[in-house]
Amino acid sequence: MGVKEIRQEVERLPSILENIRHVHDSLLQPLKSSSHPYQSSLSFAHRQELNRQLGLLKKSLEELEGAEQISHKLRNQASHLVELKLTSFNGDKNKAALLEGNMLHDEYFNIQQTIKDIQDFEQKVDGIQERYGHINQLLNSHLSLEHSISYADLPHKIHLQKLQKTIQKEKELVHSLGKEFLVLAKR
Repeated sequence: MGVKEIRQEVERLPSILENIRHVHDSLLQPLKSSSHPYQSSLSFAHRQELNRQLGLLKKSLEELEGAEQISHKLRNQASHLVELKLTSFNGDKNKAALLEGNMLHDEYFNIQQTIKDIQDFEQKVDGIQERYGHINQLLNSHLSLEHSISYADLPHKIHLQKLQKTIQKEKELVHSLGKEFLVLAKR
């Protein structure tokens, strides 16, 4: 993947905040409501467990809100990479050295930190998937067939899958950024 393609792909990354909001709206909000049919069809102990799991899921989703910064970092790094390529063609070694330094040593925008942020994001999403699995297990084992089917039709699963796909795309992009950076830095 070339520098231009990397930049275009980074610009097309989906909004993490939007997916978090969709998960909240399609999963947490309906299930948290005490008047919801799912809540009323569960025993008191199961309602308490569901509400506990939903609270943990909500907290985990709130922790993800900072992950939107990864897209910002990738955009910044892609811009630096384009600029680095242009300066290498123009022969401006001082500017190239400055850009290389920023991509390697800047506290916020360095590539190593972005990789760590993506790994942290992945761990948090894995935790959310685990909590989601607990909620699914609880609901599927204690809801009526009718409620289980209506629960399965909610779009929350799609939005959780989008978060997973975003992680994979970010991993691919940071890998491509790193490869292109190494090629340009060797010049």
